[in-house]
Amino acid sequence: MSESHDASQSETPLRPQFRSAAFERFTLHDWLLARARQSPYLAIAAAINLTLLAMATVWKLGSGDGRSGAAGGPLSIQLAESPKAQVLPTAEEMRKIFDEQDAEVEEMVSDVFPDDSQIFEVMEPEKFKISDHYETDNDEPYGMVKGEGATHGLIGEAGKSPFDTIGVGGGSSPGGRGGAGGGLGGMQNTRMLPTKRASTTVIQAADSGLRWLARHQGADGSWSPSAFTHLCQSGTVCRGEGYPEHEVGVTALALLAFLGAGYDSRSNQIWVDPFSQRKIRAGDVVKSAVQWLRAQQDEQGSFVTIGNSKWGYNQAVATLALAEAYGLSRNAGWKESAQKAVDNLVSGQTPAPGGTGYLGWRYRPGSADSDISVTGWAVMALKSAQMANLKVPQSALEGALQFCEEVTDKTNGRVGYTRREEAGQQVKAPGKNDDYQNHPALEAVGMCVRIFAKHDISDPMLEIAAKLMSRDLPEYSVAKKTNDAYYWYYASLALNQFDGPDSPRAGKGAFWNPWKTALNKALVESQHRDPKRCDDGSWEPEDRWAFEGGRVYLTALNTLTLEVYYRYPNVFGRR
Repeated sequence: MSESHDASQSETPLRPQFRSAAFERFTLHDWLLARARQSPYLAIAAAINLTLLAMATVWKLGSGDGRSGAAGGPLSIQLAESPKAQVLPTAEEMRKIFDEQDAEVEEMVSDVFPDDSQIFEVMEPEKFKISDHYETDNDEPYGMVKGEGATHGLIGEAGKSPFDTIGVGGGSSPGGRGGAGGGLGGMQNTRMLPTKRASTTVIQAADSGLRWLARHQGADGSWSPSAFTHLCQSGTVCRGEGYPEHEVGVTALALLAFLGAGYDSRSNQIWVDPFSQRKIRAGDVVKSAVQWLRAQQDEQGSFVTIGNSKWGYNQAVATLALAEAYGLSRNAGWKESAQKAVDNLVSGQTPAPGGTGYLGWRYRPGSADSDISVTGWAVMALKSAQMANLKVPQSALEGALQFCEEVTDKTNGRVGYTRREEAGQQVKAPGKNDDYQNHPALEAVGMCVRIFAKHDISDPMLEIAAKLMSRDLPEYSVAKKTNDAYYWYYASLALNQFDGPDSPRAGKGAFWNPWKTALNKALVESQHRDPKRCDDGSWEPEDRWAFEGGRVYLTALNTLTLEVYYRYPNVFGRR
């Protein structure tokens, strides 16, 4: 956003199932159900045996050196061998069994295991000790050095099911993650089935967005918001340049889109660009982006100079990307950079008046005021850093929550940009987006701050904010000036947490389901889908804030929004 904004004008804001490879895409509960349907009287005995075997497997893993799999490969939980073990049915056989049996058998198995969590509680990745040395000192994937070729991630071969190509269930690792994910792996919902969350259409749209981003990544690993057009292919140019001062933030957003879909630096999936015939390795996309970000970082951990008026956005989003990249890969070489980024972000937090702590964040470090937009990105960065077991002072999150409380009008749930008196006013850049419709974007950001900093689903402001968003569903219309990807991203994340399928809230779905339907229509139908054009998979930068970050920003952010189904599990009530 432009820095010349007044009180009503501002600047740009900017998993999957954990399973044994032997079970393909089915959970233990699914396998038990299938066997019970073949011989219902064995259900209870099978349940007891499976539980004992799962416990024995976890005990055996816990007695090792903490490294997942052979030679640093992906963690794979398999049942211990038994002389009486039966041969598992194929996926096709299991589907036929499911179709042919009645509900009585399922009810019988449910009596034994009323909830999948009784099985998966002992198998969640965060329970295992993950090695901190998955890669060598020169960033080469450990498995590749040993001559192994396990695949991870989202980009797959043409003609395969989306579930075989995208990070939610694809590849040989859980959800495409290279290894169990360790601390950050705790953010992934290990019991999530992609077929229950994201439709095939949504998964394909996210996949297409990532392919476009991969095609437009610079040779140095960055994504330029202003100079990406020289990478265009097929005789067409993907117009929509943004401002160069957002290069760090835009690169971090694009990197997050790959991380959110299941890629890390060890992902060995290869995609051949249909235009240039260039082979793109998914892990190289991630690794080169991380290396570029690290190269921009100074000794104090900052990614841009203090004179850059966009320090707040760039620093927060880059910190978020590095924290997640380290958390997923456990690359020891990246830990120091991620921690320095966190420390720098925390050091730039706005001091509270009178020296009584801290509040939010602003464009420059240590500003006299805060704004809810930069603060929202900072909270997401610190929360991811916590999940990656990086050092984050709790006082930083508490200060952000205090600032959110101060700018929220408790009577109507509206949130002010820098102070409560601005609540409900439109944030805009004069001459750039004055004519765009106003949406409860700041309310969505405030809702996310409350969710990730407070973890209290009984907070009455959450439902008040959800009602505001339910009355302003996503609608893609260039003529009506309704497009606001920033609002759609934060609202999708907040509503999915508060009211989505994994929420513990009674009567869940009342807010999330209508939002999800409108969101999918808005994003999927507006995405460019023409395999003969270079802009295939991207979005036209006809959006409230796209003038700042351009087509790269918009495509990265919309792809992240489509990944909300499997990127984060529900944070309420997690042990």
